[in-house]
Amino acid sequence: GLEYRPQETSSVYTRSDVSPYVDLNLVFNSEQIKKLKQSTSLNLSTNDILSAVSLKMYALDLDLHEQENISFTFPANIRNLCGLKEESIGSLVYMNFIRPLNVKFIRESSIVDLAFINRQRVNNINLESYRQELSWFMHLTKFKESVSNYHFLRSCPPLQVGLLMQTNWLNFDYENIKLGDSKLVMVKTPLSRIYPTREHIALVVISFCLENGKKEIFYSMKIPEKQLNSYKKLREETLLFDLVENNYQGC
Repeated sequence: GLEYRPQETSSVYTRSDVSPYVDLNLVFNSEQIKKLKQSTSLNLSTNDILSAVSLKMYALDLDLHEQENISFTFPANIRNLCGLKEESIGSLVYMNFIRPLNVKFIRESSIVDLAFINRQRVNNINLESYRQELSWFMHLTKFKESVSNYHFLRSCPPLQVGLLMQTNWLNFDYENIKLGDSKLVMVKTPLSRIYPTREHIALVVISFCLENGKKEIFYSMKIPEKQLNSYKKLREETLLFDLVENNYQGC
């Protein structure tokens, strides 16, 4: 269901200081991702692994208390679920929420554990839930209510700190997208915040560049400088990505 919770006029969560920021790109190692998927009996996708890394990055924020919660969401294209083809006109996107996760739990969980949580949520996407939520929003509009004042009970508990949203642009049929005589070589996003605040939704846009028909996966982000060492440590522990400064031009 939905819970009525009017927007607050002032923030109840503020950062402890104004830290200098660093603009970085996370460049993923596709071979290491493949090895990690093969090392487990769980049926995990590349996107599951990427989502787990994003959650880890988000939870590394030094200003977060261990008992605070993080909610993670991603838009899911449900055209196939509706029996429609990609050329169907209109937005058929289901905002899929993973139940709020405790910061301490995320920090202590493995990449595989977090990836499996993501996989379970993807497998639970169904058309009936989409119809139900669409009906709720239609009634909010009918009664001229502000959608921003309502929150899904399944995703937004009172203790929630922030929302991490991830969208993945890897799997569109780019070969059939006509760009005149031009050829697609990269899908790139502006820098996104990877730290949680109540004022801002942290957004991760999975991007890529093409080289010899292979996709190099990366995303851009802005992080507090004081947290850089934590991200470097995660890189060394997982071997799943490299950190490249913001002058990264892709392949």
